[in-house]
Amino acid sequence: MFSLELDVPGPDLDLIKAQTDEAMKVGDESEYMTQLSKLGLHCGSIYLLEGVMKGFGSSSEYLSKIEEFTTHSMALASATLNQDYMIEKMKSDSLVIRQWYLDHIKEGSDGIAGRLLGYEMKQCTQMITGLKENIEDMLRHNP
Repeated sequence: MFSLELDVPGPDLDLIKAQTDEAMKVGDESEYMTQLSKLGLHCGSIYLLEGVMKGFGSSSEYLSKIEEFTTHSMALASATLNQDYMIEKMKSDSLVIRQWYLDHIKEGSDGIAGRLLGYEMKQCTQMITGLKENIEDMLRHNP
């Protein structure tokens, strides 16, 4: 009965974390920045989708948090990407994730997909919170 992909479309956040930690450990700034960009693109897509899906029924406090984490994701993505490409890629990726979710709704497995999407957003939030100092520095240098 169940034939849809269970993983949220996009990169593996655990792998990005491991590669980011390794790049930091060995002092490979280029790889570190590349991994931050991957993290920013993916998490930005997740937050963008969350804002669209829950925007009308959510509190202003919740939407403010989503906006904050979207801004932080964009700062990370801009580590190696130009702004126009970054924005288009986030929009495109959020549409792919949205379609994945809609396919699960059609299949009757939206509860599972919703939990997986929520877990992905939680991972993004934890990782971005852990990088908050780096992000704030990036925002100061790239307003």
